[in-house]
Amino acid sequence: MIPNILAITASTRGTETSGKVTNWLMQQANSYEGLNFTSVKLAELNLPPLAKAKTDLPLEEKAKVDNWAEMVNKSDGFIIIVPEYNHSFPGDLKHALDWLFPQWFYKPVTFVGYSDGISGGIRAIEQLCQVSVELHMTPIKEQIQITFVDEAFEADGTIKDPRKLTQAQKMFNRLEWWAKTLKYGRENFETKK
Repeated sequence: MIPNILAITASTRGTETSGKVTNWLMQQANSYEGLNFTSVKLAELNLPPLAKAKTDLPLEEKAKVDNWAEMVNKSDGFIIIVPEYNHSFPGDLKHALDWLFPQWFYKPVTFVGYSDGISGGIRAIEQLCQVSVELHMTPIKEQIQITFVDEAFEADGTIKDPRKLTQAQKMFNRLEWWAKTLKYGRENFETKK
């Protein structure tokens, strides 16, 4: 069975930048045969504030969280497309991660970071690796950092740096291995506390 990977666009600012990065990534993903990809934009989920327990939410708000939980639960791994804001990742992403807990367990995660400077989102990715481990995910080493993102793409959406194409293939290869391995583990081994 081919693993299902959820690509999560973390920016909620509504800029063209996140769309360019996501579109490029999904174009690469759709040509990869070992994984099934779907994508979601956190901005479109409109998750409610975490100030209340899920059980205390109005039905409409609870349905948004339940929908998010279902998307994550049926996924075998994740690619988080993340900008770097002020040396970190967006608060809305932390919010979305924190709404759930067991749905993340024992699944691989990798990152496509970007910034308008030289960091390429690496500081956001480093922090997300720590959060991912706490959520019992397995962050993988193969990631992509896109520096000077406003200059990184041609007008037609292709990326200017051909090395990013190779990085994407390596990332997908490793994500496929981890997704299959951890899926087998989730389906065949009891989790001991």
